[in-house]
Amino acid sequence: MGFKKSSLPKKIPNDLQSTINELNLNSKNKKEFLDNAYKYVTSQYYGSRIKTVFYFWRAFGNPLYKSPGFLQCNGQNYILRTILEKSLFFKGEDIRIIHRPFNFFIHQYLRVRVDDTYINVDPWSNFKGLKLGQNSAWFG
Repeated sequence: MGFKKSSLPKKIPNDLQSTINELNLNSKNKKEFLDNAYKYVTSQYYGSRIKTVFYFWRAFGNPLYKSPGFLQCNGQNYILRTILEKSLFFKGEDIRIIHRPFNFFIHQYLRVRVDDTYINVDPWSNFKGLKLGQNSAWFG
């Protein structure tokens, strides 16, 4: 879960599968599903510049089994990518992982294809007030 697109597990936790099922039922199209999945992830996890440094150990291990609260960008993206790819709306080729290696903190976010448009998706940066479609740049 560093700088490559990790494969997703075949089996995911039951509670996450239930969430995906609910999101599938409550979404009419790709955009709505993406909005709902983003809201779910940002309601469970948040980003923080300081905690990225002091809670570095939370970046290791499978994010699908992390308790809600602070989680690094790559962990939040892994959870969101899992939700999207396990849904009825998205496939792996709809999702790109973007890295900002020359940022003050190395940062990662997603670009998700909805119809013919790619949307930047950066749940970690929600704590900074950035919304779906926006992403952190310098000093992520």
